[in-house]
Amino acid sequence: MLSAYSGSYGMTTTALRFSNVYGPKSERKTSVISAFCKAYVEDKSINVHGDGKQTRDYVHVEDICAGINSVVENRASGVFQLGTGLGTSVNDVLALLQNSDLSRRIDVRHCPEKPGEVRHNLCDITHAKNALGFDPQIRLPEGVRQTLDWYHNHAQGHS
Repeated sequence: MLSAYSGSYGMTTTALRFSNVYGPKSERKTSVISAFCKAYVEDKSINVHGDGKQTRDYVHVEDICAGINSVVENRASGVFQLGTGLGTSVNDVLALLQNSDLSRRIDVRHCPEKPGEVRHNLCDITHAKNALGFDPQIRLPEGVRQTLDWYHNHAQGHS
């Protein structure tokens, strides 16, 4: 639609495609990192669909905000993928959670694969890097720690 309006009416349009966004204050999201952090803090089992080797591009919300800000500041137009360009397996996310507290074991339950699920998915952020200077800064271990800390504090009523 944006491309059609741009071509038809000369409008400047921008479309942003986000990869899997995560971070503090994501209690309403049902994505992997959010769901895993919630379950971890509530000491519930974590459900993994399939073998956990499927990969996704997880990007921290602060990096998404920086990307959006860059689009606005540069008055950029076109289509930009915002992610990290890195694929991380579900099992690797679980390992980050497990490493946050080695004194406890995570109860992981493997469920059947979701029908039609894409096995590997990551963004090509080359255009965003070149046109916007987009360069994600928060690496997954740090971002998961921040998110987990927020969930620990939120669960205790300190949001």
